[in-house]
Amino acid sequence: MSGEPIAVLFNYAVHSTVVLGTGRLSGDLAGAAERYVEQRYNDGVLALYTMGPAGDQSPRIGGGGPGPLNAPHQDDRSAAFDAMDAQGMMLGAEVVRVANSIKDMTSSVRIEAAERVISCPTKQGVNQLADMKQEQAAAVPIHLGLIRINQVALTGVSGEVVTNIYWHLKKASPLTDTIMLTIANDRIGYIADDAAYDTPLFELNGSPAARGCAENGIVNGLVEMIGQSF
Repeated sequence: MSGEPIAVLFNYAVHSTVVLGTGRLSGDLAGAAERYVEQRYNDGVLALYTMGPAGDQSPRIGGGGPGPLNAPHQDDRSAAFDAMDAQGMMLGAEVVRVANSIKDMTSSVRIEAAERVISCPTKQGVNQLADMKQEQAAAVPIHLGLIRINQVALTGVSGEVVTNIYWHLKKASPLTDTIMLTIANDRIGYIADDAAYDTPLFELNGSPAARGCAENGIVNGLVEMIGQSF
């Protein structure tokens, strides 16, 4: 009732994989950003990180690239966690700046939720990550979700969606404030845009869906769900 925030929900399109390969359990970049935000509010809020369309977005430092993650030595592990904290602070600081600039408050809130599943034919030659079991299947299900809060649409997709699909959704959505949360309610692997099928990208190699289905299915499905809300 005092008007003080109790939680900060933020969304950013980057893999939380700075310390991947160090052999240590960690909340990684996302956890570091959440800790920073909570500390800046004197631990009076809960910070909630959601991953945006990060299928083709890795951390600037880390993420399996050259540097400390490729060596097993203790000093290299420490450097990886230093990089995690630094990038988490950069993201967290921007979250705090934006949160503190929000002036348009309301106590009148309408919420609606929806979900659906679309099915896309699978493509051959998928090389998934080592921790993902492969099975022969004629089609792959993609879960779509929507939480609409007034004029804000939080959309969810059950895979690691690349940036171009999100830009397509933003352009087609009837709501300016349309946000995409990925790896929501499942993880089917990468989901590449149709144009990417002409290029030998890592994300395409790890995408189970055949060309011509996922991009339009996601965009058209979510836009229709948004249009049917309220």
